[in-house]
Amino acid sequence: MTTKPTMISPTRRHRRRWLWWIAVPLVAMVVLLIAGLWQERQASRFIEGELTRVRSAGLPYDDESMARWYADNTHREGTAAWSEILRLVESPTFMISDFDRLPIVSVGELPTPLLPGSSWPDEPFVAEFLGTMRPVIQRIDAARSLPTPVWMPIEFEGVATLLPEVQSSRSILRLLNLELTHALYHQDSDRALRALVCMRATADAFAMNLFMVGELMTIALHGVLHGEIGRSLEGELWSAEELVRLDDLLEPRDLRSRWLSAIAGERAMALSGTDLANVGGLDQIGGIGPLLRLPSVQAPLLDGYRQVERLVDDPNHLRVRSQKLETTLRNGQNRLSLGKTTQLFLLPAFSGFARAIESNEDSRRMTRTALAVKRFQLEYGRWPRPLSELAQVGFSETQWHTVSRGPLGWEIEDDVFYLWSYDLSNQYDVGPERPDEEMDSKVYVPTIRIR
Repeated sequence: MTTKPTMISPTRRHRRRWLWWIAVPLVAMVVLLIAGLWQERQASRFIEGELTRVRSAGLPYDDESMARWYADNTHREGTAAWSEILRLVESPTFMISDFDRLPIVSVGELPTPLLPGSSWPDEPFVAEFLGTMRPVIQRIDAARSLPTPVWMPIEFEGVATLLPEVQSSRSILRLLNLELTHALYHQDSDRALRALVCMRATADAFAMNLFMVGELMTIALHGVLHGEIGRSLEGELWSAEELVRLDDLLEPRDLRSRWLSAIAGERAMALSGTDLANVGGLDQIGGIGPLLRLPSVQAPLLDGYRQVERLVDDPNHLRVRSQKLETTLRNGQNRLSLGKTTQLFLLPAFSGFARAIESNEDSRRMTRTALAVKRFQLEYGRWPRPLSELAQVGFSETQWHTVSRGPLGWEIEDDVFYLWSYDLSNQYDVGPERPDEEMDSKVYVPTIRIR
């Protein structure tokens, strides 16, 4: 007996097709949901572990802990003294007539070149101003005995934190710079040395290396000190003993601790209570604020900071390693994900920061080398040829080399010793030829002339 095949009605066949169309997406959605939940759980564990590590190390993680960390790393003994100095330094702007005539502290211009005994029409006016400010300069000198860095009343508000006192410290340095310039013009080594010592004291008092902006301000203050010590060597002013005292002003600042401290502060301000949605107003961008609170979005930022933190494990290659990491993060996998976008948006410009730190260290080394060259000349009656002869005054080869761009350049012409570094606007090493002093002003190669 032959059985007939069972016929499936068109209605049942249609129903089964729709069941497949519904089931497959549902299963896929369930799988994606489970994968997403697992990803969020893993990210949450990573965040918890990183925050535990940060807290255990005594590092800040929000505004409140940032304030405590700042208080623990500064001193209140000098707060009143330096606050009063700031007030007195800024008051002449409103009190002294023709303030704009003054160079350095205002927009007045210095004769070029300004040599001892040369014409300086505004010198009497500068001398009168400095006489008026003599009590302030004496206060700065007296404040050198106070412990540093000095605590100032800072209200921490994440990335919106302001540093008015640290910014105003540049006014103190400008006053001391004018005092130094006037002293050099009159060949008064005692006044000149005191001004330079007070410059270093000011930089130490307002050293704010608890985040990148603060450290960059400190770098700027030290950069002025380096430049002015180098400029002072253009005249026959210093004795061998005074050169040693100047060299003491150029003691190194530990690169590793500066980097770790600045990155820790940057991380705390970015976290700002671990509520990344409120950092930089990101919650206002396209209504995606709630998504920015997801652990999978927050974790890449913490991971990025951890990688940036570890760059200083090799301090001598910090600049190069920073550039490589920045390129890796920018071109890495999942670079279009929200977590990666948040990471790239909120991570600071750490490669530029590394270049600034390295350039500052190279500036310090060049200034110390210039002092060693002058000490050599005073002791032996001639210039060193080559720089390796500086070993005779206790100056080793590593001290006249830059961090990562080779040895400093040097040349002797018309009994003037020229010392130069690399062009700060590019990535090249120290050039073999002395920079042209008439080159485009956009190209800046630090150069010291020693007479």
